[in-house]
Amino acid sequence: MLKKVHLERQQWKESQDIFGGEAKKFEGRQEPVGRIRTSFMNSSERFKQKIEQLPVATGTTNNYQKQAVQGVIHPPIKAKGQKMNDEVWVDNFKQLMNRTSFISTNPCFAMDSMTRPDSKIQMLDMYSELPFDDPDGGVWKQGYDITYDKVLVKDQKQLEVIVVPHSHNDPGWIKTFEEYYEVHTQNILNNMLTSLQKMDEMRFVYAEMSFFEKWWAEIDEKSREIVKQLLKSGKLEILTGGWVMPDEANSHYYAVISQLMEGHEWIQNHIGKDYKPKNHWSIDPFGLSPTIPYFMKMSNLSNGVVQRVHYSVKKYLAEKQELEFMWRQLWSGFSNTTDFTMHVMPFFSYDVPHTCGPDPKICCQFDFKRTAEGGLSCPWGIAAVDITNANIKKKAAVLYDQYRKKAQLFKTNVVLIPLGDDFRYDSKFEWNAQYENYIKLFKYMNAEKEWNVNARFGTLNDYFQLVHQRLHEDKTDLSVLSGDFFTYADRNDHYWSGYYTSRPFYKRLDRVLQHYVRTAEILYSFTKIIQSERNIPSRFFGLLVEARRWMSLFQHHDGVTGTSKTVVMDDYGKKMFTALKNSEEIILMATDILLRKQISPKFSSVPRLSMEQYFKTFDSLPSKRTVNQKSEMILFNSLENSRVETVCVHVNNLNTVVEIAGSNIPVLQQIGPLIEFIDGDWVIDTSLYELCFISMMEPLSFKKYVLKAGTAISKAIIRLNFTGLESRLTYSL
Repeated sequence: MLKKVHLERQQWKESQDIFGGEAKKFEGRQEPVGRIRTSFMNSSERFKQKIEQLPVATGTTNNYQKQAVQGVIHPPIKAKGQKMNDEVWVDNFKQLMNRTSFISTNPCFAMDSMTRPDSKIQMLDMYSELPFDDPDGGVWKQGYDITYDKVLVKDQKQLEVIVVPHSHNDPGWIKTFEEYYEVHTQNILNNMLTSLQKMDEMRFVYAEMSFFEKWWAEIDEKSREIVKQLLKSGKLEILTGGWVMPDEANSHYYAVISQLMEGHEWIQNHIGKDYKPKNHWSIDPFGLSPTIPYFMKMSNLSNGVVQRVHYSVKKYLAEKQELEFMWRQLWSGFSNTTDFTMHVMPFFSYDVPHTCGPDPKICCQFDFKRTAEGGLSCPWGIAAVDITNANIKKKAAVLYDQYRKKAQLFKTNVVLIPLGDDFRYDSKFEWNAQYENYIKLFKYMNAEKEWNVNARFGTLNDYFQLVHQRLHEDKTDLSVLSGDFFTYADRNDHYWSGYYTSRPFYKRLDRVLQHYVRTAEILYSFTKIIQSERNIPSRFFGLLVEARRWMSLFQHHDGVTGTSKTVVMDDYGKKMFTALKNSEEIILMATDILLRKQISPKFSSVPRLSMEQYFKTFDSLPSKRTVNQKSEMILFNSLENSRVETVCVHVNNLNTVVEIAGSNIPVLQQIGPLIEFIDGDWVIDTSLYELCFISMMEPLSFKKYVLKAGTAISKAIIRLNFTGLESRLTYSL
């Protein structure tokens, strides 16, 4: 009888001599069709044995290709009594190689294309090459001295300078979300509304929709219409459109997408379907993941700006004029469908002293909130002063020089100059001071023909339009980069890695909350469908929205990271606790409705429902309720695939068994002592037991179990699973 040989994924490397040198690595196991296992055989002798086990070829079959596509090959019949000689051995080897190469061609190509980066810049390669030293770069401490030819610039394409006023608003850090709003953000947005109407050439960009929503709820309809006109005219631009500017290391992708959807849906519902964010702005998260630009790409955004990249990486990219690139997913391989245009700010920070050019001592003098009247100062000892007829020539020349030097780091001769910092533009004074002084500087610069420059206020969209226009005119493409920008360091060996694990209680609470919110969303949606003939009270939708927004707020890069003050972290905890309670209420309401709709009359009616696990306070560990005999348990599988899970509950009677409700079908289960860690010691609770059972559930389904009085079986069954073969060992107790 023929043995079926299932040729799975093979991997081998060439050798000089298959018989004398190290043989190509191979493993083919006899497995059920469809099972995939990756394994490697290291011994050439074992490889030879595998070849010799094949039957001697006595003929050919014409269905190898068909069989290969199906994944199973039936080798030719071995003639009885025929011996294995070298000639036959080699013939079998060739057949095996031909067949396996045919089978593995497409899978190997797919695997190779998903793991071999088709990019000019691969971050792992860069990290292995960089010395990560920190030599003194002069005025640009972490860089180098930047020069340019003052004669040649006159004949080059005009230098386009786009100055982008911005204000970075943390939804919690030193102050809570509400405190920041009251003290800063509402003033920023109120002044934005009045100032952009009066200042014809002024522009402004804004990102955090959590604050924007709160402000929008407080302004009147007339003000809302003005906002829409400012957005339509391009004087105001919403960047990214997410609820927050999320952390990119700790946040789960579900939560990142959720906060992005929350912001985008709010824009669609209140600003209108015609306005959609086009550009991404991630200037403060402590390290950068390639997953985020992928989400942006899938959300129809086209370009982005980032800041917190290791200073050695910035220097490396700047030297090669690669601070702007196409960020490609590593798994995208040779396809450009995931490419996302990205701009890396070259210097230390996103504040004004580190954005106009390489010399912060000079740039700080052009932050006009740092004048005597503004209340801020420059740490380099030279204060900012208003631009007058007496000083404009000197001041404009100095600032123009910084613009030129910064432009040397990029390919297009278009330079982005962010003008802002944390919670800036919260006073009318700053709006007026920045606008009036820069308008004077722009006017003077643009009139100097020798300088060949065109400087003005703009939005991020204005900047990227010019960049892509120049690239098209010059027939130049940005380089492709793959990989991530972790771990971030802003100076010396100050690596920002502690936040990966800081405040683990809140990091865990965040994940638990995501489970609750997701389940609440699914069950609420099912209930809306089933109950289409009568409305669910709108209060439940309000609870769901609030839960999503508090969960989204915690994805902020000072939230899930744990980098806020303790009082602020406690405030986040209270908000997440509220979100948990909201989600619980929705889950119980929806479960009650759905099960009453589906349970047949012979089953017991749905009792008063409660969650088996619950939280007493925002800063306490979850507790488990004790489940009594004759109680019913309802499990819900919120995943889109079948699951086999071990479920454990606390019971107060040793003689308790669990069955599938209404069927008297026993399930695999065990009961044992409840062991808890209390005050540094492991303690056995003599009043409670832990009952664990196996539950098999279909996708997106409920399953009901009942607890009854009963005696445990007198035999223990131990299942061993090794290489797909299951053994059952039964012991009598």
